[in-house]
Amino acid sequence: MKLTLLFCWIPFQAHSQVQGKVELDRNMFNAEKPSESVKIRASVWYKGNQSIQEVPYLDIKTDSTGITHTNVDVKYYLFIDPDLHEYFYYRNFSDTSKVVMHCKGGNPFEKYGGWDLYSDKKFDHDESQKLADTVISSNDYSRYRFRKIKNGKANDFILYTLCGKKEIPIIYLKPFSKEIGCPVVRLDTYYEGRLVSITQLQYISDTLTSKEKRVFQAWQKNLE
Repeated sequence: MKLTLLFCWIPFQAHSQVQGKVELDRNMFNAEKPSESVKIRASVWYKGNQSIQEVPYLDIKTDSTGITHTNVDVKYYLFIDPDLHEYFYYRNFSDTSKVVMHCKGGNPFEKYGGWDLYSDKKFDHDESQKLADTVISSNDYSRYRFRKIKNGKANDFILYTLCGKKEIPIIYLKPFSKEIGCPVVRLDTYYEGRLVSITQLQYISDTLTSKEKRVFQAWQKNLE
């Protein structure tokens, strides 16, 4: 049996007139089968209000002995111009790479994968609560719990904010960051008290390399 999943991610927002790189790390846990827990890492480059993101996919295979094997790879590189509402999918991160899919308007993420970086939508919840602050690696984090009850089961979303990151141009979970007043940098998801995933935004660089700039310059030409 083989199962391939393209991933759509919870939105975050790119700021204009800046450049750099971030990574979004997501760990998904399987309490019953720890060996099947999965870690996904994807990069996002930004320049001005445009961005290029890795579109990861999870390839799951079960062999003849019943053992499940997982592999995470990059399916596409997605270039977005939010002002023109244009989306270009490429196979490789190169200034010579060719467009394999182009969408204008609409929402290509559910079909082709990717993150809706520019969305102002919130995930649904029934109640929220400010939790006690915590310290991780010498950083002081504020925490907020957003709870959703579905079919009598509790889904808890714990948001970590780091106010020292206010000037960082990539805003994860933008509407919640705006509501709280500090950028969200981590999301822990619980189902009935059991931790099922941790998603964390890592700030890598506030500049682009020469290669990354060439890729932006080449891919911007498709807008002309």
